[in-house]
Amino acid sequence: MNDLKFFYENPPEFMGLIPRKRGIDSPKTIIYGVLNSGKSAVLKNEISELKKDEILYLNLADLRLEEAAANDAIFVARNSADNIKASEANEYEISREAILGAGISGTGEFYRTAIKNTDTKNTKNASTGSSNNIKNAEFYGAKSRSENFFREIKEFLVANKQISSLFLDNFSSADFEISSLQSFAEGLNLKRFIISTRDKELILPGFERLELLPLSFEEFIAFDKRHNEINSMISAFLAQGGGAKNPFIAPAEILEFEQRLLTGNFSRTEILILKECLSFVHAAFSANKIYTALKPRIKISKDAVYGTIAKLERENFIRFLSKAGEPTRAKKLYFSHFNMREILTSKKDFTKKFANVLFCELLGLNTPIFYTKELDFYLPALKMGVLVIPFSDADIIFLKFRKILSALKRLGITSLKVVSMANSGRLEIEGIRCDVVPFHEFALSF
Repeated sequence: MNDLKFFYENPPEFMGLIPRKRGIDSPKTIIYGVLNSGKSAVLKNEISELKKDEILYLNLADLRLEEAAANDAIFVARNSADNIKASEANEYEISREAILGAGISGTGEFYRTAIKNTDTKNTKNASTGSSNNIKNAEFYGAKSRSENFFREIKEFLVANKQISSLFLDNFSSADFEISSLQSFAEGLNLKRFIISTRDKELILPGFERLELLPLSFEEFIAFDKRHNEINSMISAFLAQGGGAKNPFIAPAEILEFEQRLLTGNFSRTEILILKECLSFVHAAFSANKIYTALKPRIKISKDAVYGTIAKLERENFIRFLSKAGEPTRAKKLYFSHFNMREILTSKKDFTKKFANVLFCELLGLNTPIFYTKELDFYLPALKMGVLVIPFSDADIIFLKFRKILSALKRLGITSLKVVSMANSGRLEIEGIRCDVVPFHEFALSF
């Protein structure tokens, strides 16, 4: 209780920042998004409007809180997570049967099926009985400590009725039991209760969910005060990436900052898998090929590869794009942070990076996106197709437009956007308009 009093009486200084395109609309909101997407900043923007004595803000990643709660959930849960990381081959133990029977696109079902199958297999295998007993003891112990931690918060709120708003920043299901959080949330009567997390599958009854993406180009130029000419803005955006903190960091320090974020949040094996994912940006993805590439270099299981891929998708670090009308076909992979190649390797591939940039911009439209044989991106709700052709002249692009015209008709497309670095042009045939647009015009048109 005294520890919570300390955090209540010593809150961080919250300053109102430039608002994002997506903001909090509900008094009960879960903000979820990839690492360095600006979740904490949006949460703190909400806090900056309130009186200090009305709020309790807890950063669940704060090491001081971890120390204070050493007898509760955080300490034990993180110790367990570290032990798992120490055994790379056993990370994210998932049965082969579950992997083969679940599509990458349905990550939630993937996890549920995998866990179910793993539990079944463990029950049947007497040789793993003692290990399972230990794991069960750890699970129930962590659950008990998690419940105790939230009970202390509830008691503190009851004792301090002036607190009307609770903010839990950086919630992680690796540290706390979701069921404990759910029970805790159900019994509260607050004006505001805001939670931030990287876990896109965190759902609580009565809570709205807000996905926060990394900075779009429009948001980047609003945040960035170092450039005032459009070409320099584009160059800076492509070089620095869409990380929410990046516009406030010296460009020469961004690489080191981004790498520190990765090494602080992912194991060595996970980072190696991330590196292998670079080969599949804007291309058909294969987890088995990643396993085949890594097996001669490190001790790793196929289960570890599939489990890590599922975790990276669950935390929005990677995203998969399905082929329109063919959900079972291979999916294309994209990073939520389009500058990931520069962070992880010295090898360049501008076309793939540019395609990833456009994918990230399209995510901001909050509408289903697919790919087809003819199109890089297909947005059926908008009757729009997108091609990524950074450098070709408009006349060459219009030849391609004519070749795929019948396919565009079949898909019901009325607008084809061909995104270039600098070229422009327009051609309309049979009610379908093809616009060749420079990147900045495309990105700022939404």
